[in-house]
Amino acid sequence: MVIERRKFLVNTLWSFLGQSSTFVIGLITNIILARILGPFEFGQVGIVMFFVLVINVLIDGGLGGALIRLKTATDEDYSTVFLFNLAISIIFFLLLIASSGTIAAYYNNTKLQPLICASAIMIIISAFNVVQSARIYREMKFKVNLYITLFSVIISSVLGIYLAVRGEGVWSVVLMYIVQIFIKTVLMWFSEGGVGKMVFNMQSFKGMYRYGIYVTLITFFNNAFDNIYQLLLGKYFSIREVGFYYQAKRIQGVPFFILNSLTLGVIFSHLSKFQDDRALFQKEYLKILSVFSIAIGAVASLIFLLSNDAVHIVLGDVWMNSIVYMRLLTIASFFLLLKVFSQNVCKVFNRTDKIFIWELIAMLMQVITIVIGVLMKSIFITMCGAIVSNLVAYVINAFFSWRLLGLNYKGEFVLISKISSSAILSIFISNLIGSIHVNVIIHVLLIVFGFLLVYVASLKLWGLPTVSYLVNVFKNSRQNVDI
Repeated sequence: MVIERRKFLVNTLWSFLGQSSTFVIGLITNIILARILGPFEFGQVGIVMFFVLVINVLIDGGLGGALIRLKTATDEDYSTVFLFNLAISIIFFLLLIASSGTIAAYYNNTKLQPLICASAIMIIISAFNVVQSARIYREMKFKVNLYITLFSVIISSVLGIYLAVRGEGVWSVVLMYIVQIFIKTVLMWFSEGGVGKMVFNMQSFKGMYRYGIYVTLITFFNNAFDNIYQLLLGKYFSIREVGFYYQAKRIQGVPFFILNSLTLGVIFSHLSKFQDDRALFQKEYLKILSVFSIAIGAVASLIFLLSNDAVHIVLGDVWMNSIVYMRLLTIASFFLLLKVFSQNVCKVFNRTDKIFIWELIAMLMQVITIVIGVLMKSIFITMCGAIVSNLVAYVINAFFSWRLLGLNYKGEFVLISKISSSAILSIFISNLIGSIHVNVIIHVLLIVFGFLLVYVASLKLWGLPTVSYLVNVFKNSRQNVDI
C-alpha cells in the first residue's frame, strides 16, 4: 500500500511536470501568435479543429483506455487496437475530405476547405500513437512522455511562430498542430517500439470494445458539446466571435487540461489497482478527491478573478471580448473536472454503460439552453448551457455511481460543498481587495495574495487537508520504503 502510494505520487509529479511544462510553452506560443494574428484567423482554426478533435475520439473507440485497464495486455491486444484504429482513421479521413466543401459553404468561407483538408492528415497520424501512448500509461513511464511531448511542442511552436512572422496567417497555426502530432508519434515509436505482428483478434476486440464503446460515446458527446459553441458562434454570430471564444478557451483551459490529464492518466491507473476492494477504493478515492478538488477550486477562482488583467496584459485590448467567455468557461470547467473525476468510480468497476446514460440526461439540458440562446441571439444564455449541463452531470454521476456500488456518496457532496463555499467567500473578499486603484502588477499580486490567504484559512476552518497531505504522505512513504 505504501509502495503504491509512493509510486502514485512520483508518477503524478512527472505527469504534472510534463503537462504543465508543455502547456506553458503552448500558452506562450499561443500568446505570441495571438499578437501576430487576429480573432478571425483563430476563428477559422476553432472551426477546423472541432472536426479533427471529435473524429479522433471516434477513432480511438475507447480502446486506448481499455488497454490501460487490462491486467495483462498481450501483443495481440495491441495489434488489434492498432489495426482497428488505422482502418477507422482512413474512413473518417476520406469522409472529412469529401465534406470539406460543404462545411466551407455552410460558413460562407471558401478558405476553410483547404484548411480542413490539410488538418485531416492529423486523423491518420493520431492512429499511429494510440498503442504507444497506452503502453506509456500502463507502465507509468511519465518521464519518457515528458521528454517526447516537450520536444514535439518546442519544435512545432518555433515553426508556428516562424511561419506567422513570415505572414502565413492561419496556416502557421494549422501546420504547427500537424508537425506537433507527427513528431510526437515518431518519437513514441522510437521509444516504445512498433506494434509487432499484425493480427486482429476478434475475441480480444469484443472484450475491449465492450468497455470502450461507452467510453467512446461518452468522450465523443463530451468533446462535441464542449466544442460545439465554436460551430454555433461561427454560424449564428460571426467567425470573429469564434476567435474570441477559442482564445479564451485556450488560455483558461491550460491548467484545467493539466488537471484533467492527471485524472485520465495517473489517477485512473492508480485507482484501478483497488478495484478488488471497494471499501479501500472509496477511502483512497476521497483522499485524492480532496486534494484534487481543492486544486481546481483555487485554479477556477484565480482565473475568474484575473481574467480581465490576463487578457489585457497577455493578449492585448483587441481580445477584450474574450473575458466573458473565459469567466463562463471557467465555471463550467470546474464542474466538468469534478464530473470527469467522479466517472472514475464506474470506469474502474467497468460500469461505463451507466455513465453514458447519465451523460445523455445532462446533454439534453445543454441542447435546450443552446436552442434558447440561439433563438434569443444571446451568447450569454448559450454559454450558460455548459455550466448547467456540467453541474447536473456531476451531481448525477457522483450520486448514482456510489449508489450503484453500495457505497456512501454523502462524503463527496459534503467535501465539494465545503470547498465551493470557501472558493466563493475567497472570490468575494478578493474582489473587495482588488477594487483598490493601483497599477496592474500590484493589483494582480493583491488579488492572488488575498485569495490564497482567505482560501487556505477557510479550508483549515473546515478541517480539510491541503498540500500538507501530499507532503506528509510522501515523507511517510520515504521513511517506510526505498524505491
